[in-house]
Amino acid sequence: EVHQLWTEIGGQRFTGAQTIATLLKKRHGLRKGLSVHTARDIIWIYNDPGLHHALVREREWSQDRYRRWLTDALRHQLLGP
Repeated sequence: EVHQLWTEIGGQRFTGAQTIATLLKKRHGLRKGLSVHTARDIIWIYNDPGLHHALVREREWSQDRYRRWLTDALRHQLLGP
């Protein structure tokens, strides 16, 4: 059951990343030369709960520091000027 739930959550993360990347493309927001597929993968990996766990729980980042870092990273990776 746990494996099935983990797989389902992963699929939802992937679908959500695809939706966001497609919306950014439609609104002409993606960085020049960045494909929807690559944007989707960037969003998907940055949305991995393991990343949050590693930085907030293990490295003791505050939630605010993590949020600022993630916002800056996604902005830099995804958005055009």
